[in-house]
Amino acid sequence: MPDPDRAAPRLTLVLGGARSGKSAYAEGLVEALPGPWRYVATARAWDEEMRERIAHHRARRAPPWDTVDAPRDLAAAIRGAPVGRPVLVDCLTLWLTNAMLDDGADLAAEVTALVEACRAAAGPLVLVSNEVGFGIVPENALARRFRDEAGRLHQRLATVADRVVLVVAGLPMVLKGTDVQGRDSVSDEEAARHRAKMEKRKAVQDAEVAAKTIEKGLLIVHTGPGKGKSTAAFGLMLRALGRGWRVGVVQFIKGAWETGERFALERFGDQVDWHTMGEGFTWETQDRDRDVAAARAAWAQAEALMADPGIRLLILDELNIALRYDYLPLAEVVDALSRRRPDLHVVVTGRNAKPELVAAADLVTEMALVKHHFAAGVKAQEGIEF
Repeated sequence: MPDPDRAAPRLTLVLGGARSGKSAYAEGLVEALPGPWRYVATARAWDEEMRERIAHHRARRAPPWDTVDAPRDLAAAIRGAPVGRPVLVDCLTLWLTNAMLDDGADLAAEVTALVEACRAAAGPLVLVSNEVGFGIVPENALARRFRDEAGRLHQRLATVADRVVLVVAGLPMVLKGTDVQGRDSVSDEEAARHRAKMEKRKAVQDAEVAAKTIEKGLLIVHTGPGKGKSTAAFGLMLRALGRGWRVGVVQFIKGAWETGERFALERFGDQVDWHTMGEGFTWETQDRDRDVAAARAAWAQAEALMADPGIRLLILDELNIALRYDYLPLAEVVDALSRRRPDLHVVVTGRNAKPELVAAADLVTEMALVKHHFAAGVKAQEGIEF
């Protein structure tokens, strides 16, 4: 039985399939509260069968129920409900059907008005709707649109609801909030198991953290075909700047673009020592000697920054590309990075990191290419790519 001493949730969304028991469950929630109760009906009598169904439902709801018909302006019916009176709306999917079949309806505006009316309702307000997203893809466009619009409506209402319940075979499953007994949607037994599991996990984690006592400068490599290698490096750089570190950047290969990250980091003044020393991607320059000369000049600058005791973090952006094309002697570069100052952190970015560099590194992250918008014809955009 519901807990009479516990305040009813202001807004409850009850979902379920056809003949799932959702309406009976929702009525039970309302009838557990002090009456009188208001029933907001959204059905429209399209034919004789529907008229008989409406009459049957009206006859079944005796006082203290009173019924308000709102097949179209549901938001107004919710706003006009007496304050403090429990209200049941059954159902949203019939209202959505009516709106979609109304040629003059602005569906997006009506859905927003409904969501805002529910958000502002004093409650208790219980909404019933059909969950139609579990079946096969409908065969016609109108049915597919109805399924999609219903799903989006449910998501928006679930966000503002205090309690969301899915009813299957007459059994309620609380997805959000509390059940009618005032219990959390997770049972006491489940909560206890979770707590015990997390206590064990914390003990293991604490012991593992306590065992790590070494502090040193790291050689970090970001590689792989996926997007985000340089982006991650600059995110780490921002963290270091927040700690008051001086940081350095040497960009190999890159050079033609003015980037948002450089504009942003210039605001840190002398805290950032930035050097863009590439002349563009190799397919743009088409001049190996020129690319080799630019890479060697960039490496000389990197060595100078590694020797500067004030630099705590150094980003060698796209160094992996220079090594891949043998613009620099690999052994010399790996040796210099391995012999860096003990307190200096270095991040190397770029695809196709050489095995020797991977072996020398303390941390290697490979960015995997799962999906890229470029393949769908989307161009590089300011604020995202540069």
